[in-house]
Amino acid sequence: MKSIISLVFLSITMGFFSCKKDKKVEPDEETSNPSSINYPNYSNLKVGNYWIYQRFEKDTLGNETPLSIIDSCYIEKDTNINGKTYFKYVSPNFGNSVSPNTVTPYVSEYYRDSLSYMITNYGRIEFSSQDFTTIFKTGYQIVNTNDTVCRYEYKMGDHNISVTTPLGTFNTSSFKEIYYMYPNYNIVGSVRTRRVKYAENVGKVVQEWYFFVNNSTRWERRLIRYHLN
Repeated sequence: MKSIISLVFLSITMGFFSCKKDKKVEPDEETSNPSSINYPNYSNLKVGNYWIYQRFEKDTLGNETPLSIIDSCYIEKDTNINGKTYFKYVSPNFGNSVSPNTVTPYVSEYYRDSLSYMITNYGRIEFSSQDFTTIFKTGYQIVNTNDTVCRYEYKMGDHNISVTTPLGTFNTSSFKEIYYMYPNYNIVGSVRTRRVKYAENVGKVVQEWYFFVNNSTRWERRLIRYHLN
């Protein structure tokens, strides 16, 4: 089983089991007055908005290779789920078990803004413009019933960091996934990260792909143009 894991590091939500219950923190709207505060808009969840990205490959020496793959992501519609309005975000799959070097099928996710947070219809926090202290989710990735790959935690990080894409330079904050690799799986690092970088009044600017356990090469998609209604 270890040989399979060495080929690709799968998504948190696909293909692994956790040996402890995940800790998830969801904003409590009932005890707050969201109308009294205007939070910065990093999500730009509105029907018709779209973002176009180009994929890049990065090696350990810092060399970057632009790939010919262009990803179009857009808000298709809004919909009611459990009495709340969510926006359907459609994008080419950029993670899980798919290859970062090939054109990938489209997948759909449902998001809404809740106070300073962007959350999914499953209650998973994807971003916060204000909360840089809470660990939103923790857990372990385990294979073969008792072989621990890593411990992970999700939180915000890299507040107000400049990021450059083919479109220009943006001031961003990142939703950050941190993986503390166990000895059998730390061949290219004991701590590894994956980030999704957002800019205010823009949306996702850079999205990193899930990494390979035995390969330090990384992939990401970078914003090349966008349209907001």
